[in-house]
Amino acid sequence: MPITEPIDEDELEADLAALEQEKLDEQILTTGTTVPVSDSLSRMPAAADGPRKFTLYIPSTQTQESSAELLSGLFLSLSLYLSFTA
Repeated sequence: MPITEPIDEDELEADLAALEQEKLDEQILTTGTTVPVSDSLSRMPAAADGPRKFTLYIPSTQTQESSAELLSGLFLSLSLYLSFTA
């Protein structure tokens, strides 16, 4: 029996890609072990209570320049701390 319509290569490639994706999805869903959500949650640290409190103490003998250096160092330390705890 002769083929009356020309073969559409793009359509065949799209069908093949869809079939391969379905096979991959099935493998992903059936492979590996599952971890109960409660196990993951119990390992997380507890949330902090209330707002964070910071106290800045600058002795009165400090000059304005050294106070500015101290403040910039404190802000850098604080930003690093917050980036790791966020």
